[in-house]
Amino acid sequence: MLAALPFPSLYGHEPLPGYSNACNKALSLALQAQVEVIGFVDDDLTLDPDWLTGLLQSYAEFPADVIGGAVDPGGSIHRRWLTHGKLCDFMGTRNVSFRRWLVDEAGAALSLDPRFNQTGGEDQDFFAKAVASGAKNVYSCHPLVHDTSLSGTPLEEELTNKARTSSAMERNRVVRLRAERRMASRPSYRALGRMKAIASYVDSAVSRLVGNKEPTTAKKFSGEKNLANFIEGFRDLAGDIVARYDVHCSY
Repeated sequence: MLAALPFPSLYGHEPLPGYSNACNKALSLALQAQVEVIGFVDDDLTLDPDWLTGLLQSYAEFPADVIGGAVDPGGSIHRRWLTHGKLCDFMGTRNVSFRRWLVDEAGAALSLDPRFNQTGGEDQDFFAKAVASGAKNVYSCHPLVHDTSLSGTPLEEELTNKARTSSAMERNRVVRLRAERRMASRPSYRALGRMKAIASYVDSAVSRLVGNKEPTTAKKFSGEKNLANFIEGFRDLAGDIVARYDVHCSY
């Protein structure tokens, strides 16, 4: 497949397991290639044919150091609170690109922290450090990817796995805060998680009443995911890290 690409390519293998390790391997290959912009897309997504054009268009349109792209389907393509051109402190590696200086030794020299290899959250940590280094993060609807993860397996099974992974990452966030800062998750955060769960269940019920089957299923599992996050938020006085790849079930 690489041989068929109309431009040079590099492929690498990282023998040490972990999401941070894998991403850092990709960064090292990109730096070897003398690239100006580095992009990450999750492996359960497919690139829109105009993804690269949209990425370049975004950097031409905005004076940005980081561009967060759109994911279809989902919210207003990605998240309901995101609009084209919006400045964002929060970014993930689901569909994102950034300028070389963030990871170049002559620039901010950032990398993904290996402490997050099992727990998740390495991308949020990375982009928080990017903002602290002066990076300007912008959301753009131009670089579009498509979420096909729900098309290859039964919908409820895949949504269940996503909920399990999300709750494991929430548990790990709480455990890390307890260990590093000697603090528990805040009651306000717990309440927010429960409110989001209730809202998702209500939204699911409304969709069911009007006969929208697929949105009903997705919203139902969104509620279960938020409820699981809420429950894990109470495990802040005991418990250990749970590797996020250990909670994924095979059906």
